[in-house]
This record gives sequence, C-alpha cells and structure tokens, in this order.
Amino acid sequence: MSVQRRPKGSYFDLLTVDGCSRVFSAYDLGDVLAIESLIVENSVIVNLLERSETSRKTVVRTTTGSYFLKQVPWYCAEPALVEFSASFASACAAEGLPVPVVHRTREGALFAEHDGGLFTVSDLAVGMVYSGSAREVAASANVLARMHQVGASCDLPAERPTTTTRWIAEEHIELARRISKERGESTPVFDALCGMLDTVECPSALQQYPVHGDFIPWNIAYNADGSVAALYDFDNASMDSRLHDVGEALVAWAALDFSGKHAGLAADIRGSIDESVSAQFLQAYEQVAPLAAEEREALCSHVLGAWWEALLLGYVKGEIPCSELRKLAELPAAVEEWSKHVL
Repeated sequence: MSVQRRPKGSYFDLLTVDGCSRVFSAYDLGDVLAIESLIVENSVIVNLLERSETSRKTVVRTTTGSYFLKQVPWYCAEPALVEFSASFASACAAEGLPVPVVHRTREGALFAEHDGGLFTVSDLAVGMVYSGSAREVAASANVLARMHQVGASCDLPAERPTTTTRWIAEEHIELARRISKERGESTPVFDALCGMLDTVECPSALQQYPVHGDFIPWNIAYNADGSVAALYDFDNASMDSRLHDVGEALVAWAALDFSGKHAGLAADIRGSIDESVSAQFLQAYEQVAPLAAEEREALCSHVLGAWWEALLLGYVKGEIPCSELRKLAELPAAVEEWSKHVL
C-alpha cells in the first residue's frame, strides 16, 4: 500500500450510538447498549479520541458482550486489503495467539461499510501498556515468531498485497521531501538518503510471509507478568520477508525514543541501537523460529529501512524537527557497527 498523507478535512470523532447501531446491524452481535471512548491501561484511563489520528475507534457494549469498533485507516481502506489483514488476524486467533477475534457480518464479510468508511468489529481485549521490562521484550519476540509460523501455513485470500522494506523507505523519503518543500525547510539529506537506498537490499529469494507491518510496543497489550495479552492493528499486513517485521521490531524496541506511552517519537534522534535489548529480542525470536543464513545476512538492510521509515514519518507528523534530519545519513554506519556486536 502506498504511503499517503492524512486527507484534508478528515475527522475522527467518536461515533454516535446511532452510527454504531447502523454498523452493528450488519452483525449478529446483539443490540447496542452503550458506546465508550475510555479504556483502562495499566491503571491509567486512556481516551480513545486522543489516539484517533487515523480512524474512529470506540468500545461498544451490546446485549451479547463488549467489542472494539474501528474504522479502517484511510491509507488501507480498500476491501481487498481489509480482507487480507483481517483474515491474517483471524488465522492467528484461531491458532491460539493473543489476537482479538475479528467478527464477520451476517453475509460473511470481515468489515462493514458506513458513512463512507470501512469498519471492523473485534472482541475487546485490554491489558497493560509497555513498560520496558525484559519479560515484555522476550514475550513480544516470542509472539512475533509464532505469528510468522502461523502465517507460513494459513489460508489467506488469493489477492495479497506485497511490500518491501526498500520500497517503503523510498516512499517515506519522497513524502518527507514533499512535506519539507511545503514547510519551506531546507533538507538536503533527502538526496543523500536516495543515494544510499542501495544499502536497503531486499533479496527476492527470501521466503515470503504474511507480515504484521506495524509490530511496535504500542500495538501490544501486556499482562502483569510481562506476557502478551493482545496483539492489535493488522491494518498494514502484507506479504514480504519476515525480516520486515523483525527489522521494524528491533528498531522500535532498541533504537527509538518515544515521547510517552504511545507511538509518538521524542524530538531528538538517537543514532545507536541498544545492543542488549536487540540481542534479547533476537534470541527470543530465534528460540521459536530461527533465521536462515541468508536472512541474517539481509537483516541489517531491513533494520536500516525500518529506522529511516520511523524517523521520516516522525518528521512528517511534526514530532522531529528539520534540524535533526541530518542524523539520518549517519544511520547506515550505526547499523553496520551494531551488526558487528549483535549478529
């Protein structure tokens, strides 16, 4: 799926009871009793409206239970993409992974249409937010490995979106370049990055898997013992090397600094990867699903591509100032140095 900027005039307020009832009329999940914008994470009350930068989300209580209603984000709101991502999530849930079940409508679809958007309904699953514990790191890697094992053999729709880490990096460079021109900011680093894209090699011979596409700490809820309570947000699922997820996870857990208990990035770019955390994540992953020799050789490329992607998106969203972007050109050397100690 292409990288897009947020549409002008889009709004992501809380759905009304009437709107929720209209969506739920396509399902056999009972009558809507209440809608809620608040959930509790780690004893903290979280307002879903504050996390609705890409879609409308709400908790719906009905006569049969509690559900999570989510509008599919604009950048992947195509029926074929939703069928693929929801089918992958459903396959993981069926195999016992901590993934909320995505419900089908009476007609068998994995989404319902309302008010110009596509909506999915899943079981409500809550837990604690990521706290940085070693148990959470290992549990996350374990779930990722198990998810890839399920994906290697599960039945999925014939129409399957494909991506590569290099393509995503290219798309983010060009989007950031357009944004910088609109802001009147001088960022010569984009030309340098384009010149270094060959370092983001994605060998086509690598085995293809269904990948999550956004495997970061803030898309996971944890139990008090550090185990994974729920894995969310399969919206970016596609077919690619599993290194797509592994590289993105290593960056998210070991190379990014967040501004709080959410995906927003801190303004200062850190130009290093935490060797201890990344080694722990890789070890826990490979205890379940070892990487082949050719995958280990290609991992650095995926780490670099994912690092660029995350930081460029942070710039587009206004989290990272233009003055910090020069550090992006230093990341290939940082990844190479990291690989000497960890790989």
